[in-house]
Amino acid sequence: MNKRMSYGLIVTLVALLTIGTMVVLAGEGDLPPDFSGTAGEWEGEFSIFPGEFNGEFAGDFSGGGNLLSKLNCIPQGITLPEGMTLPEGLDYCEEGESPIDLEDLPEWLVCIPEGFKISLPGGLTLGDVTLPEGLDTCGPGESPINLPDELAEKINCVPADIRLPGGLTLDDITLPDGLHVCAVGEEPFTFTLPETAPDWLVCIPSDLSGFNLPFDVEIPETWDLPTCEVGQSPVEVPAEIVDMLVCLPAKIAELPIVLPPEVADLPVCAEGENPFGMEIPDVTMPEGTDWEFSDLEEVSENFGINRLASDGYISGVGNGLFRGSEQITRSQLAVVLSRSQLGADFQAANIDHQAFADTAVGTYQNNWAALALQENLMVGYGNGIFGAEDPVTMEQILAVCAKVAEKIPVEGGEKWSDKYFELAEKELGIHIEKALAEMELDRETALQILASCLYSE
Repeated sequence: MNKRMSYGLIVTLVALLTIGTMVVLAGEGDLPPDFSGTAGEWEGEFSIFPGEFNGEFAGDFSGGGNLLSKLNCIPQGITLPEGMTLPEGLDYCEEGESPIDLEDLPEWLVCIPEGFKISLPGGLTLGDVTLPEGLDTCGPGESPINLPDELAEKINCVPADIRLPGGLTLDDITLPDGLHVCAVGEEPFTFTLPETAPDWLVCIPSDLSGFNLPFDVEIPETWDLPTCEVGQSPVEVPAEIVDMLVCLPAKIAELPIVLPPEVADLPVCAEGENPFGMEIPDVTMPEGTDWEFSDLEEVSENFGINRLASDGYISGVGNGLFRGSEQITRSQLAVVLSRSQLGADFQAANIDHQAFADTAVGTYQNNWAALALQENLMVGYGNGIFGAEDPVTMEQILAVCAKVAEKIPVEGGEKWSDKYFELAEKELGIHIEKALAEMELDRETALQILASCLYSE
């Protein structure tokens, strides 16, 4: 069945937007703009015995994964329904034992704010639960949030209407040093464009208001591009892309710009139609599976992504959001791949040596890159470089697909990746043109492809 590419990927490839690539703010592992992150695991609005349990111990945190993967033990004071017993390996907490591991909590959470509410079955509250060793209640003036460096550089202020977990408001917590509540009209984030203009951009539209951008865009002086004349298209689509297009995505056709003549006469893609004719087999979603992400369209093309989430291999960016149009990095891919092979709860141990020349000892990137290399899931660029923050390309995702599907490609072809495109079509039913090999993927498209390989029948 033809698969639909997400809007973010189409924009990147066809280059029909006029503004260029914006800075990604909340990739996997970063603190999302609303600060909720994975704090849903501590929100407290969860039940150990929701709905029908059919004699089995089950439950989910609101916004979190399976309860059994989050608990070390069951807090004293919780009574099991009649006829039920604790599952094997799970007992009541001993005195002083915390039911939750510190590693299960978001890295940016450094303490629990006073007044944080948690509602446990049996009428228990946060005060009845022993906090993990190393995590305490916030002292006077102590902020519960430690912003990652990459986010701290981009955030200017905290939106006044931000939603915090546990019934807290901004008045209940201390903000990190240097942050304040946004004033009316003040933008919480700083967006910057690259110093060099994209090759496909030939001029700047005189009016950007029709793009409904949530922030002001300042075009760098280094772009040195003129303002578009009346009737002039701001973009120039590469010939190799034009040759592969079969239709124009509706969201691009609706942009307030003059389209280049080479694509202006293309029909608008029908619902579900892929503009490049790319085909990816659908993934079956088990009956009774909940839909994990509120911003991911509930269509068959995304069943594989939802299955990755329900199996615990991906978690989105927090607060029930997936943000499929954001770019996926090689480091993020290493995490998904490793967990799909070693288990949803797997954590890459700290290693005491540098796996690649560009990954520092003790960092998240170094640990997962080393693990992906050890498990033969990913390799570097052949010169000691892993490129942890580089975007994942089409040829890279097909190469790892061959590994997880345990398929061996037949050597040959003009380029190293040709064999993976041929393998994908013959062995996995995935049809993608080789001309798209170096295309940078967004999260939605990359994980659609990966899920098809992982769950191939």
